[in-house]
Amino acid sequence: MRVLLCGASGLVGKTIYKLFKENNIDIIGTYNTKSTENLIHIDFLNIEDLENKILNLKPDICISCIAERENEKCEKYWDIIKKTNIDIAYNLSVICKKLNIFLIHLSTDYVYDGINPPFTPYSETNPLQNYGISKLIAEKRIISHFNDNTKYLILRIPVLYSDTQINLNESAVTIIAKKVMNKVEIFKEDDYSQRHPLFINDFALFLLKKCLTRDIYGIHCFYNPYDTYTKYQIAELCSKILNKNNNIIPIKQQPDNILRPRDTYLYDDQIELYIKHNQITLLENGLRLCLNKFIHPQINNNNKDLFLLIDIDGTLVDSEIIQWKSYRDALIEYNIDYDFDTFTKICHNSDIKEYLFKNYNFSIEQYNDMKNKKKEYMKKYKNELKLIDGCENFINNIIKNNINYCVVTNSSRDTVELYKNTIPELNLLQNWIYRENYNKPKPSSECYELALKKYYLNEKYIIGFENSICGLKALQNITNIIYFVTYKNYLFYEDIKNEDIYLIKNFNDIL
Repeated sequence: MRVLLCGASGLVGKTIYKLFKENNIDIIGTYNTKSTENLIHIDFLNIEDLENKILNLKPDICISCIAERENEKCEKYWDIIKKTNIDIAYNLSVICKKLNIFLIHLSTDYVYDGINPPFTPYSETNPLQNYGISKLIAEKRIISHFNDNTKYLILRIPVLYSDTQINLNESAVTIIAKKVMNKVEIFKEDDYSQRHPLFINDFALFLLKKCLTRDIYGIHCFYNPYDTYTKYQIAELCSKILNKNNNIIPIKQQPDNILRPRDTYLYDDQIELYIKHNQITLLENGLRLCLNKFIHPQINNNNKDLFLLIDIDGTLVDSEIIQWKSYRDALIEYNIDYDFDTFTKICHNSDIKEYLFKNYNFSIEQYNDMKNKKKEYMKKYKNELKLIDGCENFINNIIKNNINYCVVTNSSRDTVELYKNTIPELNLLQNWIYRENYNKPKPSSECYELALKKYYLNEKYIIGFENSICGLKALQNITNIIYFVTYKNYLFYEDIKNEDIYLIKNFNDIL
């Protein structure tokens, strides 16, 4: 048996491809825009190219996972969605019928209106959104093209999630966890519509067995009969798993601007026996797998399992404005206009030395002279220095509970001494890595690797604290548990919020 998996680089496809490979199935996967090892590219909208490729591959079964599921895109860009959700499905049905290949097409529970559940393969369809409409049209085009329903299998499935995803944004389920991890914004979530999330691994195993047996065909539903959650209840579950306060506000009624089916609970008498005899992952267990790498004990307890890696500028100390002012004043002497946005772009992404050498042909002598002037200006502005809100309690908690740590900074020892003289609480911290201690600045991980070498005692959890993109990149090679101190007007906030990290305004958000 040879299987062609269309969309193997997507969230669903990756899990199916991996499981089939592990079970020694001869499977060929396709990718769309990002080239992936062992996958091939096919233009599914070019029916001649599609036929030639499939002729050469000679699959017995074709599984189509290609779809645009994001509701906002579906509502705004029908022409694009039509190509992805309808035309590709139809082209595959044409070629599969012509070459006598069994087609498995993944559809959705959104073909139903959610008014009178449960919904079976025989229930009346009535999609409320473009996503469901496009998927229903695709179904009808497949059915109309095949005269014999034993030649295809259309599977209607609920919202899916997986622990194999690269980023929590990939699933409508796990993206809720990102909102729980974000204390910078106030989010609202639907506490009205019912969802029944399905772990992709369970679905992939079902597909594997049905490819081997080929004992069902036509239209069917595969589902999780054990879990019913609103989006808000999923947020509460994520909060419980992550041991965080839920900062999300519930919406108790159907939002006026979003039309969704209320409850698309599925049932299929031909599938029910399989579900009863095969383990279906409960949402709480599945989410624990998805979120496991972000889970850690409370930081405000006496815990010998924690090792903290802590940046200082903008993280412990509100020093960014005086850093900028000092650089600005020093660079004026070189006729260089250095506004705050330029400072943020440079110091949060790379190193000012590289910027000056590249853009202003600075010599090493000029750079060193500028740095000395900048240090003098720092003294002028030192009284503007202060700790980030909640930081004093954070430091006292570290000392009181004997939590292992290291402060890792791109700043020089002289600059840190200036901070310590101005803010006495910093003198409680004894473990430091200064700029003089390593060669490559952040985003290199050298500084954090040195901190591990000097101070790490094999604690179970390594937790990082940063406030810049270059610092984040340096930490991401060390740990998955990262707290990023930021604010909504931060120049790179939209980029940062897409990262799988905890976002906090200050240290009051974690203690």
